[in-house]
Amino acid sequence: MQLDPTDTRLAIASVKAQLDQNTASIEKAKSELAVTKKQYHRAATLRKTGAGSESNVDETLNAYQAAKASLKELQANRVALEVELETLAVEEQRLTLRAPEDGKVLELLYEPGEMVPASSAAVILETDRRYYDIYVSEAQVNRYQEGSEVTGYAVAIDKNVTGEVRIATAAPLLPIYG
Repeated sequence: MQLDPTDTRLAIASVKAQLDQNTASIEKAKSELAVTKKQYHRAATLRKTGAGSESNVDETLNAYQAAKASLKELQANRVALEVELETLAVEEQRLTLRAPEDGKVLELLYEPGEMVPASSAAVILETDRRYYDIYVSEAQVNRYQEGSEVTGYAVAIDKNVTGEVRIATAAPLLPIYG
């Protein structure tokens, strides 16, 4: 079952567009950084030879530092957009509800908006999963460990069935009539 993914898909498209715009802005900032760096070095060289002013060096240094900061900010923004895109991708996956096995909903035990107590069933399902109890003697019980595979004969369906031992517990004590 899938919930409506329209809003999430639109958000993903928006973030992808922002990433494309961010990529172009980073390229522009890199170019501006290279230009301001050259201008600063030229102004510093001219100042050393006495042909340039100190204020020109200060202006070009400020422009260079501003371009550097702008590039750093755009790169940080890119990381944030990439995280947002990953988050939205996970959110989109969560819109698809996957049941652990095939089955049919027989009854909903609560109404929408109703408070459901923790660890309580909210739905009654019909599945193909079958459960049965096997009683074995104390001498055989060590052969049946939780998680191990076991084969038995099911009279109700007239078949040998293979299953997994989910719980291995002592048999209940039965009253002795005498």
